[in-house]
Amino acid sequence: MTLRDVRSGIEDLTTWANDTRPRVGFGLPFFDSRTNGGLAKAECAMVLASSSVGKTSIALNVIANNPKVPTVFFSIEMSWRQVVARLTAITSGTPTRELEELLKQGTTPQTVNTSVQ
Repeated sequence: MTLRDVRSGIEDLTTWANDTRPRVGFGLPFFDSRTNGGLAKAECAMVLASSSVGKTSIALNVIANNPKVPTVFFSIEMSWRQVVARLTAITSGTPTRELEELLKQGTTPQTVNTSVQ
């Protein structure tokens, strides 16, 4: 363990506070207003809750609102197809049920970017 004095802590805090990189927002006013606009460098968030209360929706909303931030997403409960359907619904504004019907008809909503890797 390294002992550090308050002065070095203030210097670190000042450097961190002046970081010009944008925060990673949740895209949800409830969270963003309480986190000063989202997560800053070296911050981490963990969303814990019971099943079926919206953890995946929160995570996908963060991804959708920060398209330039490299992201890794894991789900133990959902298949990749389900994750893509939800993310597409969020980014296109098309409910998953309607999206499925459109795809059955051979139509892809214009707001869906199928070239994303």
